[in-house]
Order: sequence, then C-alpha cells, then structure tokens
Amino acid sequence: MTTDQFDHLLPPADRDDLDHRWTAIETGFVEDPARHIEMADDLLGDLIGRLQAALEHDRDRLSGAWKGSDVTTEQLRELLLRYRASYQRLREIVVPRDGR
Repeated sequence: MTTDQFDHLLPPADRDDLDHRWTAIETGFVEDPARHIEMADDLLGDLIGRLQAALEHDRDRLSGAWKGSDVTTEQLRELLLRYRASYQRLREIVVPRDGR
C-alpha cells in the first residue's frame, strides 16, 4: 500500500497537523506514558472521523454524477472506473497486497 494513493482524502494542512500531533505523542511518551496513550487514542479517533467524512464526500460526488440525471453509457463507464479506483483503494486498507 502506498500512502500517496490516499493523500487526496486529507488536505496537506490536515496531514501536517496529524503528523505533528503524532510526533508530539512519541516524543512525550517517556515523560507521561498514560497521557500520551490517551492522546494517541484521541488522534486515532480524529483521523478515523476525518477519513470517514472524506470518504463519504467522495462517494457523494460519485453518486451525484449519475443519480437523477440523464447520463450516457460512456459516462456511466467512466464512473464505473472511478468507483473501481475507490473500491481498490479502500480494499487495500482492509486487505494489503502482501496479505499481512
């Protein structure tokens, strides 16, 4: 799995914010392990929420491209390719190619 295939899901500023927060968690762990585990849990929850919102936004855009409108078979074929790309990206999160 390459991280760049998921980069579009979060704006660069959000990725930077998450990375800075993670770095602070790792560097502060020794001083206060329990607090930094709580921070890690909060960070993971925040990331999951952001990813869910971004994925739902992507799906809404795909759905909006064909629902309630007159579209050609060619336009539907192109949409199917976009759905496939989204499916493959999400599947890679669940089942990486290396099987681990």
